[in-house]
Amino acid sequence: MKRFLLVLFLWCSHVNAQSEPLRFEPPLTITTAANGVFIHLDASGRRSIAVSGNVVGVVWEDNRSGKPGIYIAYYLPDKSGFTQPEKISLQSSAYEPVIMALDEQRFLAAWEEDEHVWLRVLSPSKKGDVVSIGQAPAKQISVAADNRGNTGAVWSGGPPRNEHIYYSDLKANAYTVLVSPPQLVDTSNDKDVQSYPVLAFSEPGKIVAWEDRRHGHTRIFSAFAPKGQPFQRYQPLNEFDASPNPELGKGSGAMRPVLASNNSQLAVAAWMDKRNWQSGYDVFAAVSENGGAGFGGNEQVQDMFGENVPQWHAAAALHGKDGIAAVAWDDTRNENSDVFYSLRTQGKWSDDYELTGATGPGHQSHPSIVFDGQGRLHVVWLDNAGGHISLRYARSLR
Repeated sequence: MKRFLLVLFLWCSHVNAQSEPLRFEPPLTITTAANGVFIHLDASGRRSIAVSGNVVGVVWEDNRSGKPGIYIAYYLPDKSGFTQPEKISLQSSAYEPVIMALDEQRFLAAWEEDEHVWLRVLSPSKKGDVVSIGQAPAKQISVAADNRGNTGAVWSGGPPRNEHIYYSDLKANAYTVLVSPPQLVDTSNDKDVQSYPVLAFSEPGKIVAWEDRRHGHTRIFSAFAPKGQPFQRYQPLNEFDASPNPELGKGSGAMRPVLASNNSQLAVAAWMDKRNWQSGYDVFAAVSENGGAGFGGNEQVQDMFGENVPQWHAAAALHGKDGIAAVAWDDTRNENSDVFYSLRTQGKWSDDYELTGATGPGHQSHPSIVFDGQGRLHVVWLDNAGGHISLRYARSLR
């Protein structure tokens, strides 16, 4: 009997360890759109928030100037809220910004404008020059860095319906950016349209994941480049189920990959997956324990209570010290759009948790997440209540 009680206690302790939600500080409003203004958080890789030291930077697109432009706001440690939005794009319509942290409270932002992709180093006190990557048509840029100063960018480049994924090393010196010559990530001969790439660095090298159309429907591929070497041959990330009825399509599709790394051997990929076609897209993930050189089997992220509704806008983050992965998304299981998240510890995904302040009446969606060095999860999302869109932010306790 004592042994049974001990086993039961250990099992309950394991379940509780797997099922404890994060505690969040009260959410803040970054900005609220006026009538006729629309805020978008829809970048490749879903990286709209970054933390440099004790400063948080958030980027988004809205049309407050009469056309789509890119804006940034900062949360400073000695302030009670975010700074006023600053426009950082040029004069044309601009879309899909991303941001990553540099040192000394600096950030690198990137976006699409005039059929090119652009970079800019920023801080709360200064804005660097705007730098274009190449002259060929380009879109859907994503940027990443590791903790050793390696920085890079990936994007979808080329003429319409023939876009492929390119990579460049970057070097950010103070407020300037140097860009190395672009290189194809996938050099295979059978490639077709490739889009929505995302980049991550690990101890052994760098990882790129993207949407790929070479099989006539959208799948998720990844490619790994060991340090100082070219990218190796692509690998499928999503497990594929062939359609039992060819008239309904070739099989299960997938879209919008995201990546997170702890700058060591651990990396997590997540994406939207339609293998359960009756309920729409689900959130699936795969984990690499060798820095992205290979990924394990697919893992469903959302729990059984999200089975019968589609999930959207998955984002991922990974805490380097503890190896805890987080994936956030939005779905309508409560009859309105709410933001949920799940944590992966001890090799398993937790129950789904509602994000504090991002549930209830209204339409909460499009989360973007990042861990800081102290293990706090930072989240931004869109809140559409009464026809007015607000950009909202929350931070977990340690």
